[in-house]
Amino acid sequence: MNYLEIRALRHNTDVKNLLEVAIAKASMTILSEAADAPDHANRVALAKAAAKTGQTISDKLMWVIALNTSMQSAVSADIATQQTVVQAVVDGAFASPAVVQTLLSL
Repeated sequence: MNYLEIRALRHNTDVKNLLEVAIAKASMTILSEAADAPDHANRVALAKAAAKTGQTISDKLMWVIALNTSMQSAVSADIATQQTVVQAVVDGAFASPAVVQTLLSL
């Protein structure tokens, strides 16, 4: 994808809607995980922040989605494929202590 196509993907309303649901789903998973899970306290803080301001978290992650090569390839795919890619990106982001800390600090 060229830069203009990537920017268009970043502002795609359907992709943003998928992202908001993926964030909610990941947040619910985090809130039900064991307290001894890696980086649990920070992940819970992010899940709670997402529950309060899910749109803010999705705005922060839209560039991550747009720059993801799997998502770029899935742009012309069916919605189920796009949903799977978006969920995988969110789950990966929420599992990364560095990304969690960054999202909490923005």
